Amino acid sequence: MNENVRAGFNYIFGLLYAVEQKAIPGDELFFPSIIGEMLNFYRRYWHLSLDSVYEEAMFLIKKPEERLIMAAYEAFGRNLPEVALRLTESAIVISSELTYSAEYISFLVKNRNMELTRQFIGDFGERFPGNRYLEEKLFSCDVAEKFWSYDYYDLLADIQVNYRPRVYVEIGVATGKSLALARSETRALGIDPVSAEKSMLPYHSPQNSPSLFKMTSDDFFAYRDVPAEMGRAHFDVAFIDGLHHFDQALRDFINLERFAGPNSVILIHDCLPIDPRVATRERSTAFWTGDVWKIIPCLRTVRPDLDIITLPLSPAGLALVRRMDPNSRVLARQYVNVVEQFNAMELPESWEERRTLLAVEKDQSRFSIADYVPKGGWI
Repeated sequence: MNENVRAGFNYIFGLLYAVEQKAIPGDELFFPSIIGEMLNFYRRYWHLSLDSVYEEAMFLIKKPEERLIMAAYEAFGRNLPEVALRLTESAIVISSELTYSAEYISFLVKNRNMELTRQFIGDFGERFPGNRYLEEKLFSCDVAEKFWSYDYYDLLADIQVNYRPRVYVEIGVATGKSLALARSETRALGIDPVSAEKSMLPYHSPQNSPSLFKMTSDDFFAYRDVPAEMGRAHFDVAFIDGLHHFDQALRDFINLERFAGPNSVILIHDCLPIDPRVATRERSTAFWTGDVWKIIPCLRTVRPDLDIITLPLSPAGLALVRRMDPNSRVLARQYVNVVEQFNAMELPESWEERRTLLAVEKDQSRFSIADYVPKGGWI
């Protein structure tokens, strides 16, 4: 097995052991889902066989209900969604803890059984009124019904595999999952003040060892020689997924645009909130996008020269921006006034009005990433 991939699983297994030994605080129920997601990620996007890791995880996970959840993720990753659902049903028979029911709901959503999902949530809502997990699952139902059938990792993987960016810059590394899609040809940079450290990341690319910068994006652009770090004057693809605040996302865009070339693309996550309750600047829900969405009407108003489209990719939309002008200083000069103006904007309650405001592509059949990147890719 690739040593980077192995290191990610070792990191999670080490945390699991520490939690079980009460050496650090944590919830053991977290681990079957994160390990299952990791296994499915590497199978889906890297076509790796990780049967030995699955067996090791099943040995480390002790409770039968947790093993059932682990087995459910394994079944789902092998395209056996009905089997996965039955396994989670068995888990909630063993344990009445809400976390297992939440996993069951997640697999109902994955199977797109929305009627049964809403019925199950309603029954639990009577027993646990105001529960944030149940509220989050209702949001996931809305996403499954209104968004396209694939998620933003699928699009990122398509870009990395088929169009091979020479330089990829990511602001907001988190677990390293999206950064782990980078292939060997790409110079990848990850910026995050908390998690941009190899030993802290569960996900790693089997082919790429990115340059990690454990600092804020503001500090990176202020104090680093960006062209030297990228190895060339311009990036090809950049992904903004950091602090979920409009003003910060706008600063990230301004900073990135200075290093954009004629074929560069900037992707911005969390631009299509499923509900106004998840789209506030201050977090009040478990599922939260922040007010990043405001960057879309902002850019469309202040910079009409940009080409902007927002894709309804789960869980929170992905905007694609191109035709940047590295010489433009319009946004930088007007930053304070622009932030003040758009901070006052409220997200429309109407889904149709929201899609219009945020430049959402409504027809999945009309969209092709090939229309937005150089013919044949960057390399």
